[in-house]
Amino acid sequence: MLFAVDALLVGEAQVWYESVEHKLHSWQDFERRFRRSFANQATPEELLTELRRRTQGKGEDINTYLTNFRYLCSRFREPLPYENQVAIAFRGIRPEYRNFIAHREISSFKELEKAGKEYEKLCRMNAYWHEPVTHANQLHPRAAYKPVQARQCAAVEVSSPKAEGSSNKKSKKRKGSRRKRNLHHRRELHRKKWRRSKKHKRLNPTDTERDARNGKNSNLQPSGGAIRKELRCTNCKQQGHWTTNCPTIECFKCHKKGHTWREHALNQKIMWKEKT
Repeated sequence: MLFAVDALLVGEAQVWYESVEHKLHSWQDFERRFRRSFANQATPEELLTELRRRTQGKGEDINTYLTNFRYLCSRFREPLPYENQVAIAFRGIRPEYRNFIAHREISSFKELEKAGKEYEKLCRMNAYWHEPVTHANQLHPRAAYKPVQARQCAAVEVSSPKAEGSSNKKSKKRKGSRRKRNLHHRRELHRKKWRRSKKHKRLNPTDTERDARNGKNSNLQPSGGAIRKELRCTNCKQQGHWTTNCPTIECFKCHKKGHTWREHALNQKIMWKEKT
């Protein structure tokens, strides 16, 4: 075959063959040297563009696609990094292949080809599936597939999110106004009861209240507590007077006996007003 090559080549190719003829020992040597010298006339940018445009066609299996892709990668004089080749090949496969192997880490053509073949095997298995046969065409109708009848649902009025939001706001406002009205009503009832009880006490006073109005000594506790039988001072523990009237009580501010710290503060306030 090498003897017929000289007659087929013309121009620059014929000159090149005559210069390297003594180095060619087989057809493989000729093919390798010829491709290295004349096949890669395109620029690396053009080859890279063609490589990125090469995608997997419809009905093309993963093995054929990767074989052609590797052939395009071999056309570069300075080969691309292996990681870039795998990334470009992964972007060129069909979307259904990519979705199937998206969760895997692909770092080589071998792993990409293996994952693609798994997807093709799954597609072949899915192709065997068919719709179930009706009970009329089976030997055992009881075990046949019975289609599920669609349930008739009542019509439901669907409201938009804006309408739902406005209705929720209105319901909240109504609840708040109801609570306010109930609280106001309770307060009014409490005030009426308190006024009635006060009016009843004025019209029907007790014996102790009558004595207190007439200036007589009463056995009521000054704070309005329960009735005591005898008066007893909590300061000196003696009977006959209250703690506020105790002669031995001591002021906490001036440490003098005979008055409390409240009376002391009141006297100081009165003196300060007189000076101003």
